[in-house]
Amino acid sequence: KLQFLYFIGPARDTMGSGSSKNDPAVIERLDRIEGLLDGMSSSKTPDQIVKQGQVKDDKNAPSPEDSGRRRSSVTFTEHPPPDLRKAVSSVAVVSGVDEESKREALLENKKKQQEVKARRKSFFEKYKWGEAMPPTVGNVKCSAIGCIALALSQLVAKHGFKITVADIFCDLKLPIHLVTLPSLTIAEVYDITAKFISASEKIKDLGIVAKVVHFDVDHVPTEDEGFTLEPVLSLLGFRKELAIDMQDTQVTHILNYDPYIVQEDAICKMVDEEEELDEEENAEEANKKRAIQKEKIASLRRYKKKNQGAFGVLSSYNPTLHNVQISSVFNTEEGIQVMQEDVALRTLYDACSSRDRYTERPRGYVKVSMTEQKTENDHRRIDSTDDLLFAMPELEASVDKGVRLELIDPQISPHIVGIGLAIHLFNAKNKIQIPRYRSFFGVAVSDVCSVLKLPIQVVTEGSDRTGLGKAYTFLYQYLQHQNCNDVSVSVVSMTRKENADDGLPNIDDTDLESQIIDVKKKNGSNVMLLNFDVNKSHNVIGLESEGKLSHFGVMTGYNESTQIVAIADVSPKKFKKIWYTPLQRLWNSMIGFGYIILSSDSDSTLFEGHKQCADQFLTSGLFKSPPPPYKIFEFPPRIYCVTVVALALQLLNCVTTVENVTNALSIPLSFLLSDHLSLGDLERIFLSYLEHSNLITKVKLDRCNFDVLASSGKQRVTYEDFKSLLENNKASESVIIFNYSFTKLADLQADWNGATLGSYGILQSYDSAQDIVTILSVSPDVHRRSWCISLSTLHSLCSEVDPVSGRSRGILVASLKANRPAYDKNISITCMPVEHPFKPPISPAVACMAFAFSLLGHRTSAEDIFYSSCLQDEGDRLPLHTLSHHIQLQKITMKAKETIKQLSYPLTVEVVQLDSLEKIQKQLADEKVCLMAIASVSKALDIVDNNVTCAIISSTTDSHVVCTEANPTKYGTHWSCSPERFLKATTQEADYNGIIKFSRTT
Repeated sequence: KLQFLYFIGPARDTMGSGSSKNDPAVIERLDRIEGLLDGMSSSKTPDQIVKQGQVKDDKNAPSPEDSGRRRSSVTFTEHPPPDLRKAVSSVAVVSGVDEESKREALLENKKKQQEVKARRKSFFEKYKWGEAMPPTVGNVKCSAIGCIALALSQLVAKHGFKITVADIFCDLKLPIHLVTLPSLTIAEVYDITAKFISASEKIKDLGIVAKVVHFDVDHVPTEDEGFTLEPVLSLLGFRKELAIDMQDTQVTHILNYDPYIVQEDAICKMVDEEEELDEEENAEEANKKRAIQKEKIASLRRYKKKNQGAFGVLSSYNPTLHNVQISSVFNTEEGIQVMQEDVALRTLYDACSSRDRYTERPRGYVKVSMTEQKTENDHRRIDSTDDLLFAMPELEASVDKGVRLELIDPQISPHIVGIGLAIHLFNAKNKIQIPRYRSFFGVAVSDVCSVLKLPIQVVTEGSDRTGLGKAYTFLYQYLQHQNCNDVSVSVVSMTRKENADDGLPNIDDTDLESQIIDVKKKNGSNVMLLNFDVNKSHNVIGLESEGKLSHFGVMTGYNESTQIVAIADVSPKKFKKIWYTPLQRLWNSMIGFGYIILSSDSDSTLFEGHKQCADQFLTSGLFKSPPPPYKIFEFPPRIYCVTVVALALQLLNCVTTVENVTNALSIPLSFLLSDHLSLGDLERIFLSYLEHSNLITKVKLDRCNFDVLASSGKQRVTYEDFKSLLENNKASESVIIFNYSFTKLADLQADWNGATLGSYGILQSYDSAQDIVTILSVSPDVHRRSWCISLSTLHSLCSEVDPVSGRSRGILVASLKANRPAYDKNISITCMPVEHPFKPPISPAVACMAFAFSLLGHRTSAEDIFYSSCLQDEGDRLPLHTLSHHIQLQKITMKAKETIKQLSYPLTVEVVQLDSLEKIQKQLADEKVCLMAIASVSKALDIVDNNVTCAIISSTTDSHVVCTEANPTKYGTHWSCSPERFLKATTQEADYNGIIKFSRTT
């Protein structure tokens, strides 16, 4: 069909104004040609195709969707792609068009294609990295956002400007920790792209639109299953779409693929070439070529089978060889650099079809295009964001500097996230507030779990068809516990009569529409939480298995004329922040499920059986929240780092469960349910729990990273020191926690037992005769929870650098001894709002400034400083790469003053010369003063490290200066050193190191 379109196409559009244009014979032939084209994609017989009139009248012919192949899930921001016939440059082959006209049209079409190809090649040549190995990127690892900037720069190149990564961060005020993230999900990339297109003053009027395509399913369901059939996007369909799109420079693709598949395909090709070298006569030349190929193969092995995925921009497509060229993006200090790689189309299709390990959904691509005219979006029928009940900052939960919706751990059950989002949105729109537990901000997941004391297994069990009842019961109990008598919650279960497949539903689509309209009229004061079949609502089968079909979202907009519903999803990493669906499809997907309405009045129109439904849920033991867990330690069903904290205390005869730890801390639950934390962050969690449970005077913690000392060049803990520590350890008095590299362990076939063990374990026993250590892990697999390893191998694994913190791993020793004096609780990093508490700040100096402002009574985040001063002025802003390096002391002070001015803080800031301990103590005596120390890490902490540490001076003694660190992930919550070492670290290199004084003016 594509070949027909290419050589014949829509002849009506290519014909001139001659007499043949209105010739009935010509029109008849055009109708027959179009009928032939339509028949090519159906299963009609040749006789059916050629019969005039039957081409259009045969409505019973099977559709192409009946092929049962993989199809795509597509959503748009502005309008659907143009019709296939109008997208392909074509030549009319009909009566009345002479041979000369056909020849000229063919030449013109060929010339146009060559120009498009040349412009694409010229654009990417400007960014091309000329070396074989990838460039150094430093801390700015956000290749996905770099791909967005590159793709948009290609579209706006003719306007004489480009888009940078800093432009995207500044215009959208993205969380700064995204700078260091190597990858995002395809849904997140789409959300960022669409939001930037509508927010940027540079491009919002240029007609740029975006859509996301997931390679979602392996077969297409039938009509009677409640799905609407859509076009199949097989390999052939993918090839056709690229062939059309790549003929225009105003279309570009951001690919999300599995780089391991692409890598292995390239290596296989090189191995085949190496085998061909054996047949060459000249052995010497063959050996040289073979050595070169081995080096190339070694350089290609950059990805493992389990990876986070990769993003790239499609540079070119060769329809003859079926090859594509992918441009991988690297954010270097000189700007965006790309490395281009030729990949077979089949390989790329397989790589894009593989499932993302984080979301468990197939990958795909984001298509960004520029159109001259604006057309109505086929999916997004809500006129504008003004028609949404909740503004985007409210939906993102970024208004109160709390936990953003996209940072909620996907392991948490959708019904718990749903009620947490409903509580947050209710508070955002109503004067009557639902109290929050321990002043958590953002989505109220931690509040619900802490108040109801939900076991970890309940929190992470997922949502099945009982999800609606559990959501209502949990929400009702939470409101009762918080004494919210002015807030009402109602539930409606949508069922069929006698639960028969063909039974009449108790609520039809008009009833659902009237309920949605009633909620819409309340303008957000009522929150409608929808529960639906996720496969049917997205018109895709295979998104979730039968036991996980139940999903949740908040109704956030409705267009009555088009009957399109806007839904804010509880899993934006997987399904985008807002997606749109027809009312009929939504109603069909909610049969067997239902909805919950949270309101501050009793005037809402509800289904008459809602009270009976609520009573049924509240009285049934199936939906009640479980009682608090027994005070007996149990291993959770997954690996969490907090498990090792509870297990260590349990071994010290301090009765502790995992729920005791997670519910007691002021750190949101989503971040605690992590399978990897740095050693500094684990110590921080441990100390916080000891303080909360009044064990701080009973249990002593000692953290030791296996760093290389700057003073001696030797490792802090040698093999002999490590062996002596284990030999002298008394299990009844102390517990040794190992932080090792599980990635390296899994490569050791002689030591790894095949189980997923996590990166933390506790010493169980040590056999000094055989030099064998037995370790107790936190694996849920009871049969392989304990494992053995040689001491030398364990020492090597604990010496590996943690990729998150950038520092060597080590050990944490918890012992039953009087702890060191408790640090001043008022000097705590928790007073500062952070987007992600367990990520190193890209700029320790900026993070420490925010810490100082917060300690002086002005709750400030690092993002506030970035977007108020550092990245505000195009001419004087600090580049993202510069922020991760050393910044001059005067530059930091200047930016602090700009922030104070922009945010109207009654504060002053200045650099002070404090060259003695007495001067420091005199300044600390003033409660209105906060001292920020910027010191060399190698000088202050005696670590081989070229970076600086930025910390708040907490207290001093005659022997120690204690500082609270702004980068606890790497250096721990607190650190101390002798006054002599501290003064030396802050006075040397005075342009970069020193002390900055923040003080209140009132």
